[in-house]
Amino acid sequence: MRRDYGLVEAIFGDPENWSCRALIIEVHRLAGNPGLSLHRADQNPRIEKYVRWSNVLRELGGRGLADRVVLVSRDSTYAEYVVDGMNAAAHVVADESWQRDEDFPGFGDLWSVSVAPRKKSR
Repeated sequence: MRRDYGLVEAIFGDPENWSCRALIIEVHRLAGNPGLSLHRADQNPRIEKYVRWSNVLRELGGRGLADRVVLVSRDSTYAEYVVDGMNAAAHVVADESWQRDEDFPGFGDLWSVSVAPRKKSR
């Protein structure tokens, strides 16, 4: 079962125990939701409308994690990155034709972050 709550999505499995299998933060929805804009204006640190993947990489580098970032998949629209050994994935807009506008991220922007147990590689 998947419950979509706008900025955050929760995915549940095992209906008998209702365990949460994953959480997804839909970063791309920050741009097109004026209600979120009103709330974030007073926050410190400020939450931006768009998040550049290059800025995330710079922050990871400052924490000594840049060399552990791995591209795990890429198609014509999105690229998926993980930090090796962590249970989170970043989904980045990989389509160079996407351009930012008032309500939508563009090429190189973070689309979403998911937190879920990663499958082990063989």
